[in-house]
Amino acid sequence: MYDERMEQNRPRLIATEERTKLPILIVDKKGFLGNALAQKLLAQFLVVFVSGYDPTASGNLVAIPYPKKIPLIPDHRYAPIFVVYQGEQEILDILPVLIKKASESRSVVYLLLPIEQCSDVLLKYLHRFPLHELQTIAIGEIFDNNPVEENDINGFKIK
Repeated sequence: MYDERMEQNRPRLIATEERTKLPILIVDKKGFLGNALAQKLLAQFLVVFVSGYDPTASGNLVAIPYPKKIPLIPDHRYAPIFVVYQGEQEILDILPVLIKKASESRSVVYLLLPIEQCSDVLLKYLHRFPLHELQTIAIGEIFDNNPVEENDINGFKIK
């Protein structure tokens, strides 16, 4: 039997917080690959792009200059963090700090590593970080009619 008084006393879910998306951090000193990635993510996320490359301006893009030395990255929670490594020692120097920052926000760091940069020494260094904190993604040559970066394959036209 249905009783209206019971219905009035039932607890109700009242959402008082609106879930917001955390910004995405992309660190790429040269900037070619990071800019292409940022352009794909801008439609849905705020992107903080740390690079020596001057990115295409957008309302959802915060560009942070990457000088010759370690950049000043805003202290914020990010989800996730993309780091492009192309042989720069300073990237390896800031990697533990970025991993710690990602773990604080329950996120992960994705290290984009060109296959030609892979070495036993580098892979041993990267294996000291837990897999749930650092995901290494090996990438090969990237090519398109509008080259993302200079390589031998971009010399050929794609039809």
